[in-house]
Amino acid sequence: MRCLAACLLLAPVLVRGGEILESSVRVAHGEYRVSVSARIDAAPAVVFSTITDYANLAAIVPSIRSSRVLQVQGPDRQRIETVTGACILIFCKDISQVQDVRHLGEYRLEATTLPGMSDLKRGHARWRLLPVGEATELHFSQEFVPDFGVPASSGTWMIERLLLGEVRATSNYIEQRHAGEGSCCPGQTSARACWPGRSATPG
Repeated sequence: MRCLAACLLLAPVLVRGGEILESSVRVAHGEYRVSVSARIDAAPAVVFSTITDYANLAAIVPSIRSSRVLQVQGPDRQRIETVTGACILIFCKDISQVQDVRHLGEYRLEATTLPGMSDLKRGHARWRLLPVGEATELHFSQEFVPDFGVPASSGTWMIERLLLGEVRATSNYIEQRHAGEGSCCPGQTSARACWPGRSATPG
């Protein structure tokens, strides 16, 4: 896949379900580097307990079709498996990923992808939550190399749009649950219903 050097940076924008502070996507020599920072109107403990509810990630993150805990390797380490549906233009694929996730303390997580059990050649992700008054700043970054072909025409702006849609819907889910309103959208019980790009996701 050809090298894409473009990097998209977004100024802070107010959105329903969180405030996106900054985001970027870079692709070079087949490796993707993504990062996003967002403000969520819920305490760090609430956000952390939600994103570490590994058996329930499909209700929290719109693109995740299924998730399960494969092993509990200690009080702060678990091996989890997720199946994620992704679409860019007409290219759609379910991506299986097995990760060893470590809780590093102070609302920090680190996840390493296991290549032989995943559709990625390698991957590494980090989450950090910072208290800001009664809210939370979420900082997420990830590097990964797909083990499948990706169309060369896939612009970084498309990938970033999908990423921001995920963050907004997930943030909204957490905020509405924290506020006791039951769901992120009327009549719905998962973040998937609040994802602007959900119609482009297969299945």
